[in-house]
Amino acid sequence: MNRTDEALEALQRAVELAPEDPVVRLVLGNTFLEKGDRERAASLFREASELAPSDLDVHVTLYTLFSSMGLEEDAGREERAIRTIQGAPEAEPGQGP
Repeated sequence: MNRTDEALEALQRAVELAPEDPVVRLVLGNTFLEKGDRERAASLFREASELAPSDLDVHVTLYTLFSSMGLEEDAGREERAIRTIQGAPEAEPGQGP
């Protein structure tokens, strides 16, 4: 077992021990990203967003991931969330957060 797999095991256990902690899900999601599993990462980032809806870092992470995956509608939703959290006015679509 390599170090990434060991980290995944430990982080999955951490999610079980702290199911309400969005940071654990972010770290686990980033670990899945490092392994190339963007779908699993996105799922964990979404869970983190549900746990911490006003956390700017969560929404920026989702925006970046969705943009890189070509998921424009999802990226747009995250862009609006970022602007709301920042208290900024709505931008034209595609201008980024």
